[in-house]
Amino acid sequence: MWTFIVVLAVVILITEKCGGTTSQDVCIRKRFFLKKGQDAVLINHVIAVYQVLSEIDCGHRCMRESKCVSFNYEDHRTSLPHVCEISDERKQNDLQSFIAVDGFSYFELKDPFLCNAVSCHNGGQCVEQCDGHRKCICAEGYTGAHCEIRLSKVANEYSGVTLDGPDDKYRLKFEPGGFHGNIGNCGGPSNWQYFTTRDSDNDEEPSKNCATEDHAGWWYKACSGCGNLNRQSGPKWDSWHIGIFSAEIKIR
Repeated sequence: MWTFIVVLAVVILITEKCGGTTSQDVCIRKRFFLKKGQDAVLINHVIAVYQVLSEIDCGHRCMRESKCVSFNYEDHRTSLPHVCEISDERKQNDLQSFIAVDGFSYFELKDPFLCNAVSCHNGGQCVEQCDGHRKCICAEGYTGAHCEIRLSKVANEYSGVTLDGPDDKYRLKFEPGGFHGNIGNCGGPSNWQYFTTRDSDNDEEPSKNCATEDHAGWWYKACSGCGNLNRQSGPKWDSWHIGIFSAEIKIR
């Protein structure tokens, strides 16, 4: 006994507004779905099931799920709603799971979503944007194009901190032995140092201005000091000369 799955050349064009909240930010996203099977479904790859009003509605459900590349649609019923099963696989990749089922049609996305080719790590979620690009929305504690960088919060505390005024060139002082923290004591060399800028050279380097070299002001003792959170090329603190995304100095 032979089972035949009839394939009809049916194409569905689905458009959807996406983007920001203003009219200037909103754009139209289009997707083509090809009918690849009549009285047929793809099983074993269904990621969500919905009750819908039409095959267009089912296509919209697929568009809103970045992993969706096909869907099964129950089209034989005269009463509403209809069953819509969206899947994360195509029939050519698993022909054994493409089976005959009366009353259903199988549709495939013509062009894959951008997010199908992108991996967002560590719980990140891929989102397609109106400009034709994609972006990973990272879970808390991670950053990077693919959420591959873990953010660690570290801090140092110095007790007895005072900061002099302009007459004393904003000299920084804190208590000896008053350091507590987990990122290295790079504040130590700055104790009792004047603040150096490009137009006010107060460091202990006799032949150059450290602020000019670093393109940033700091309480320099020497230009090769282990800490400067203001550097133009990025904050530096102890061995953390790369990978610091933000830093704050708080005095109370």
